[in-house]
Amino acid sequence: MAQYDGMVLTNDGINLLAKCQLGQKIEFTKVLIGDGRVPDGKVFQDMTELVNTKLALGIQNVDFVEDGRVDVTAIINNNGLETGFFVREIGVFARSEDGTEVLYAYTNAGDYADYLPNAKINEVSDVVIVSVLIANSESITVNINDSVTLATKADINRHNHDREAHPEIIEKISQNLVWKYIPSGDIVPADFVVPIAYVTREDVDALFVEE
Repeated sequence: MAQYDGMVLTNDGINLLAKCQLGQKIEFTKVLIGDGRVPDGKVFQDMTELVNTKLALGIQNVDFVEDGRVDVTAIINNNGLETGFFVREIGVFARSEDGTEVLYAYTNAGDYADYLPNAKINEVSDVVIVSVLIANSESITVNINDSVTLATKADINRHNHDREAHPEIIEKISQNLVWKYIPSGDIVPADFVVPIAYVTREDVDALFVEE
């Protein structure tokens, strides 16, 4: 498994964050990965671009976590990749309201990178989540790439607990099932029979409780 030192804000990223703290919005635009090594004498903060870009990843989602950080979720897909490579470097790009795109955060695994094969050897579709520093959740926007999407566990959990998901299915259920709500603590009569389903209100409400 690859071992990254964590995403580090670049000098351009720090300047962009300063604009954000003054009220401007930041738009996360893309994630790039490559196989380059950081030149001797250079630190992550000094990077302005990847050393050797191999793939551009579309951003699927940006989630505000806590402590002023966000998780940027991108999709890695080797479709069309002719030559495999070690995914050493990851760069998150963003731009401010003036439209200037910069390398916002960067990391490099060096000798501890994972190998991404070409598509002929093994087709790969996976999720990459990188955590970066940001001011607050109201200050960010994201350039979503809807051409390739994968459902993460968090996506599925959000969907499963969404009362508005699949209204047509809910309507069919309501038409075909007989629901009987019994207040908590009440005793079910011995002759009580429900043709299809018996649930308490607590059973139904529990379906929409976040885990």
